[in-house]
Amino acid sequence: MKSISSQIAERVSYESDLLPPGAPAGLGESLRVAMLTEDQIRSGTGPLASRVTETGQWHHQVYVGGVAAVFARSVEEPGAPGEPYKVVEVADAEVAGELHKTIAWVDANVSVEAEAEVLVAPSHLLTGLWLKGKGVDAVVISSGPALSGGIKPNQLISGEQFLDALARTPAIVGLGLPVEISEPHRAPSSDSRGASGAAESES
Repeated sequence: MKSISSQIAERVSYESDLLPPGAPAGLGESLRVAMLTEDQIRSGTGPLASRVTETGQWHHQVYVGGVAAVFARSVEEPGAPGEPYKVVEVADAEVAGELHKTIAWVDANVSVEAEAEVLVAPSHLLTGLWLKGKGVDAVVISSGPALSGGIKPNQLISGEQFLDALARTPAIVGLGLPVEISEPHRAPSSDSRGASGAAESES
């Protein structure tokens, strides 16, 4: 299997609107993707770690001409979880630029060492960074609706505060995963490459 960067480069080259002529593309941060379902927001119990689902996917920031204009998603090899394996999506979306701002904010403002994962809450169209580690359980929202309590993007909040604010914020009607749909498989925990000292570029 080709490297993640090679797979992304091939896909970007097929989408001419993603890559302006002469603009070099490069792979940036790679982070695991965790999902928080509407059911776990409303009816779940315990801390954030006990409510999220590890999707088995990775989020990759792609920089075009030095700007985070594209992101890619990959899946882990079923028989060998823990590393990105196959690219399944490349998209030109604002979420890449918003996450770039959040990653930069965390690197500049959060001194504690922690693993970072991209956290998505589909029912609220919310994306952010989940920081976890020894004595650390926090979220920095990157993009999404205005949350109850005046919580804004690029603000460090505890996992408990995040769950409380999300539970008091109405879901976006018509979105989110139905409760009866099976959740993605839970991948074993391992170090993520991302913000706050955990970010590494894919070589």
